[in-house]
Amino acid sequence: MVDGATKYPGRDVGQTIVRQDGIMTQKGPAKAAPTNLRKETRDWLIEKTIPTVREIARDLENAGEDVRDLIEAIDELEMILRDGPRRNGFVRP
Repeated sequence: MVDGATKYPGRDVGQTIVRQDGIMTQKGPAKAAPTNLRKETRDWLIEKTIPTVREIARDLENAGEDVRDLIEAIDELEMILRDGPRRNGFVRP
């Protein structure tokens, strides 16, 4: 038996579920639970950590590495941090 990770390397295919009505659906990879960060932590990440990681990504790109996924993840993290948590504790999509 070949699972999705073996058949499609580099791609997280999640899990296929067959509902009782016979419809097949994809269950994606589990997402981390939202966390409430203190303002100081949020500011530190925005002002110190993200610029440092962007600099590392730039260096890797200059060395010929593909950093598109890394830059996309950095942008997403920055957006989440700048928007802040919603009132119910969940981060904005």
